[in-house]
Formats: sequence, structure tokens, C-alpha cells
Amino acid sequence: MLLCSNDNLLIASCHTDIIIWDTKNWRVEKKIARAHTSDIYSLAVDENTGKLLTGSIDKTLKFWNM
Repeated sequence: MLLCSNDNLLIASCHTDIIIWDTKNWRVEKKIARAHTSDIYSLAVDENTGKLLTGSIDKTLKFWNM
């Protein structure tokens, strides 16, 4: 799953991990290993608060500071 934000960030999920890249220089800004206990199936960003919302098959939703 991929998501682009308005502040030049590319956010991806790979199984249970979240990776955030800065698209200006393609460097990893943040990596959250084992963010969920099962695969992540949804990503959303609130541009006003800078929060990332993830949803997983483990039936949880989590908010993250970016």
C-alpha cells in the first residue's frame, strides 16, 4: 500500500511495517517495524494534524505522529 502526502512524503506499508520516505532526497525518514500484528491494509494522513492512521487485518486502527 502506498500513500503520498502534501509535504513530500511517500508512505508505504509492507506486511506489518510502515516506511516513510522524503521524496526530495529519497531518504527514509522513519520506519516503524511491527506496527501491527497482521498485514496493514489501509493508510490515511490528516494533513492538518500530521497524523497517520493505519488499519490492519488484526482489527485495529492506530494513529501515528509523522
